[in-house]
Amino acid sequence: RSIFTGTSEWCINKPVHGTYTLKRSCQLPYGVCEGVSVGGKVVGEQKSSVCISSKQDLNIEGLPIVDGQILPKITRSNMSKSYRLFTVHEGGKLTLKHLVISNGDVSLEKEAYTSFGGSIFVSGKASLLTLSDMSLVENKASSGGALFITDGSKVELTRIWVRGNEANSGGGAYVEGEMSDLRCVDCHIIFNAAKGPSSVGGGTVCTEQAICKFNS
Repeated sequence: RSIFTGTSEWCINKPVHGTYTLKRSCQLPYGVCEGVSVGGKVVGEQKSSVCISSKQDLNIEGLPIVDGQILPKITRSNMSKSYRLFTVHEGGKLTLKHLVISNGDVSLEKEAYTSFGGSIFVSGKASLLTLSDMSLVENKASSGGALFITDGSKVELTRIWVRGNEANSGGGAYVEGEMSDLRCVDCHIIFNAAKGPSSVGGGTVCTEQAICKFNS
């Protein structure tokens, strides 16, 4: 494993393949993902710090700080710009553990999909997001304040706190599309909010064709 501390090499260069251990919190800069598609159609320029696509497999594990009581945080470095932290598409794989993902914000973007998924956006039948022993906190979007899951992608959450996120639909998470799959084991989805016109689902929205399973 590569061990980075402080303003680490990973935070600056954002490698999208490999296994990394973070010892301290990390601020990610503004970035853009191109070629992101949903249902075979490119859905516009995605403002995202990290873009993970086909044949890329990124694993990041935080080392708890202060006797295991505080987890390293990944957040935006530029709060004046609108962007999310991670976009996973076209069969990319992202695994995160022992981290706090916070303050992603695409709520002011105008187009569909560009304004979805405040912290993480996942799209594509072979795409996989795996989160364990961590939190998604205070992210904002028009749909899926913390997570937006679409186009047959798969997300596995284990011992996750989804707290204080905000969206018009699905304050915590929004799951859509045939065979899109969200599995939660021992998850706490609390104090999220659906705000705005025709708001729905403060916690999670799971559309008819998607699969959502929650186990304690």
